[in-house]
Amino acid sequence: MAKAARATISDVAKAAKTGKTSISRYLNGEKHLLSDDLLSRIEKAIAELDYRPSLMARGLKHGRTRLIGLIIADITNPYSVNVMSGIEAACREKGFTLLVCNTNNELDQELHYLDLLRSYQVEGIVVNAVGMREDGLNRLQQSALPMVLIDRKIPDFACDVVGLDNAQAATTATEHLVEKGFEAILFLSEPLGSVNTRRERLSAFRATLARHHGVVAENAEVQLNDGAMLDNVLRQFHARHRGMRKAVISANGALTLQVARALKRVGLIWGAISACWASTNWSGRSWPASVLPPSNSRRGRSATRRSNRLFGALPALTTPSANGYFPASLSSADQPPVNDPS
Repeated sequence: MAKAARATISDVAKAAKTGKTSISRYLNGEKHLLSDDLLSRIEKAIAELDYRPSLMARGLKHGRTRLIGLIIADITNPYSVNVMSGIEAACREKGFTLLVCNTNNELDQELHYLDLLRSYQVEGIVVNAVGMREDGLNRLQQSALPMVLIDRKIPDFACDVVGLDNAQAATTATEHLVEKGFEAILFLSEPLGSVNTRRERLSAFRATLARHHGVVAENAEVQLNDGAMLDNVLRQFHARHRGMRKAVISANGALTLQVARALKRVGLIWGAISACWASTNWSGRSWPASVLPPSNSRRGRSATRRSNRLFGALPALTTPSANGYFPASLSSADQPPVNDPS
């Protein structure tokens, strides 16, 4: 049996024995302009036809879709899930609907979703740009849409940014390891490139250890999926500093997991006297030793709440950009991080 066609505003008008103008007034909240008898007929027709107005069509007609787009690199990452939860809550409070696009770290998907969100005429975009590649970032810069970036600034791009206070986080992590008596500390990150989060964390790491004479500070850049390269970096660091208490700071949660696996492969047991390793990470994905868990849900809310341009309260391209940064707090291995309920 063929499915019945969806009722239109014309069908409702015909069933209520009135014109489409009266139906539009009813749907747009102008019921005070209609008689009680006409209101009754319209309500009855809508119920009998199971009429549902097209919010998209109405939004396009009035120039407001009340849609916010979210582009994230990896929806399986707990960090992304928590950020998304915060953004959705803030959108709901403001009467907006969130459209979520997961790029799975694929450039073609990044470009596809940017074009798709523009075609849906979203009123703004929130972008987790940490994993986004240069072509995707260039496409963002060419867009006229109001935008908020999470955890990454784009050079020479006036745009709101919400993220972790990278300098404070790296300083806290480094000071913690020094206080615990570690004598040689290795900062590991993926290639720095133009990623401000990695550069800011490394800079704070070096600045902190410059104040602690006698503590060895080294850093290395490794590809996330190059296990052989990571193994070699760890072996060489261990060999150069035999007899010293050594620690590793990894720049994000994904890299922390790779470091843990690499330590196991090369036979360096965490906590062993011969190689007393510690690690810190920023994502809260796991906590083998000490972590700096960010308030991801809070950051997600801030990404939408603080940026009035996303909600149409300010002109999108004429107001100065604003940044919001949140501090990190240290959690030890026996006290794993707790998700921020706010």
